Amino acid sequence: MNKQNEPLRFLVISASLRNDSLNTRLAKLAAQVIEKNGNKADLASMSDFDCPSYNQDIEVQSAIPAGAQEFRKRILANNAFVIASPEYNGSMPGLLKNAIDWVSRFRPQPFNEHHALLMSASPSIFPAQWDPKLGIHVT
Repeated sequence: MNKQNEPLRFLVISASLRNDSLNTRLAKLAAQVIEKNGNKADLASMSDFDCPSYNQDIEVQSAIPAGAQEFRKRILANNAFVIASPEYNGSMPGLLKNAIDWVSRFRPQPFNEHHALLMSASPSIFPAQWDPKLGIHVT
């Protein structure tokens, strides 16, 4: 609950496009926990925010793509966001990085003053070995 005793709103995103992804299952579980605790979950998939590869020429000529506009809208409609993301080669999936790059072009910056949680699920013996330079090393 926030200061006005209203439920908090969380955008919960699966950053995997794979069918039956562990991270999609983790995102759904997070949404259930959020709602069980009296808050609101807005469950999304990265396919909801699909964008062409970031290219400033596209931005100048055609404006920001619809997927990035939707991502921005959903971030601003929620108090915080949760991302359940696979780890690929010590980093985030390209589609997640690309969507973040596009959304970061908006002013004012939609990520500002929004709390975030990054989660990851993997069947690997070395799961979620995020690059420490990202500041999100999880073991």
